[in-house]
Amino acid sequence: VRLKSQEDGKRRGTIGSASLAALPFVIPCPATSSELDAVLALGGGGAEAVREALHRVLAGAHIKLREENRPKLARLAVLLLRKLQALAAASPPRLGETAPLAAALRSIAAQAPLEVAQACIDRLLAARAQWLRLRRDAAAGGDGGEDRDGGSEEGSE
Repeated sequence: VRLKSQEDGKRRGTIGSASLAALPFVIPCPATSSELDAVLALGGGGAEAVREALHRVLAGAHIKLREENRPKLARLAVLLLRKLQALAAASPPRLGETAPLAAALRSIAAQAPLEVAQACIDRLLAARAQWLRLRRDAAAGGDGGEDRDGGSEEGSE
């Protein structure tokens, strides 16, 4: 059994290497959810390619390169949190896609802990407000017209 899983890992690595080679070396830091989606789609969108694409984004936007990268990383943290929330709220939940996003968020938190903490607090407060609205609307007999990720159906950017 162990030999088979090692062979499968080698096979996946070969497939992943081809998609990783297609990734641009420098990937600009996304500022919108559509830009983040484009980054996540690079290299075919597999977990290994997503992890590498986000790694390249973070390498280019590292705070040690320029302090001006701090707000860019803070915005990326918010985008990653929203994406994680949307994946968890999907029906069925798409939890298998969360690992590379969570790893990138952790890397940003190491560089800009206060910004990531504030982004987490903001998302939790938005989720709480959403839950309270849904609860109030359910008690009143309405549906609230909102999706499960804390934003309206029209979008929450």
